[in-house]
Amino acid sequence: AACEDGGTESRGGTPERLSLNVATDDACSGAIRRTMVLKAESDHLAVYEDPANPTGGLTAAEYQQLANTFDDLIHPVDVENFGEPSDIDENEKVIVLFTRAVNELTPRGAGYIVGGFFWDRDLFPTRDNGELGACAGSNEAEMFYVLAPDPTGSINGHTRTKEYVRENSLATVAHEFQHLINA
Repeated sequence: AACEDGGTESRGGTPERLSLNVATDDACSGAIRRTMVLKAESDHLAVYEDPANPTGGLTAAEYQQLANTFDDLIHPVDVENFGEPSDIDENEKVIVLFTRAVNELTPRGAGYIVGGFFWDRDLFPTRDNGELGACAGSNEAEMFYVLAPDPTGSINGHTRTKEYVRENSLATVAHEFQHLINA
């Protein structure tokens, strides 16, 4: 993942700001890059937030609670059952990105909700390295994407309260993490 020039790092060495591709309809081209903001981190997780998200999102304390639960429960259970994740970005952490890009995947009037996803494109290099083909849209990081709070329903008319996102994020994170490990 690309660190923004002039960015600072948190106490754990994780970049405070990170340029990430949030394009959902084309894996390797047509990148939509935004500078994400680190909101919380733990030993195994870095939680970033998309600045384009609707207002009324989670607090730093709520993000930290998710990061702590990831370390205490999700990481050990998924690793025991599926194995260790790769570490292509060499940061010893998985990135979870709370982004409106996930919200946008649920069309207006849909009877379902997209709560998150994992893109295997993010595990490929952006340039051909002789071992793997290149994917210019890759974030070159172990990461996945989850639903952002949208208390007013500004994205496709679907209201997603902080409580709803908090309650559903843990299951989504555990599920997407196993996809990442298995990829």
